Amino acid sequence: MKYILPLIISLFFTACNNSDKTANEKMSVNSTSIEQAVTQVEEEKPDTKPAQENAKAEMNGETIFSKCKGCHGNSAEKKALGSSQIIKGWDVSKIEEALHGYKNGTYGAKMKNIMSAQAKGLSDEEIKKVAVYIHSL
Repeated sequence: MKYILPLIISLFFTACNNSDKTANEKMSVNSTSIEQAVTQVEEEKPDTKPAQENAKAEMNGETIFSKCKGCHGNSAEKKALGSSQIIKGWDVSKIEEALHGYKNGTYGAKMKNIMSAQAKGLSDEEIKKVAVYIHSL
């Protein structure tokens, strides 16, 4: 949008300054030019999907765990919201099992609803990465 507005304004002034054309010709040229400009801007717009996919693929366990620190502590040493188990020292497989269980709704007691929402956003690869990271703390 930030590219379209200046382009439209410049095309408007260009069309208005051309005194050889009638008002209808100006309108026709102006609307055609605007359509061409919009098409050109849309074609030049960068595709953000690959960048988002690359950023997600580049996420490491530490980055993923940063979302968990508020409840579990910087080193996974806290009971989340004073209710959960302390996850520091858990085996990778136990962490993965818990996160997969939260993700599909088969694991958890008091924290099930909160953690289910968190785990649903994680891919299997991200669960593995964060499990390895938590185990390393």
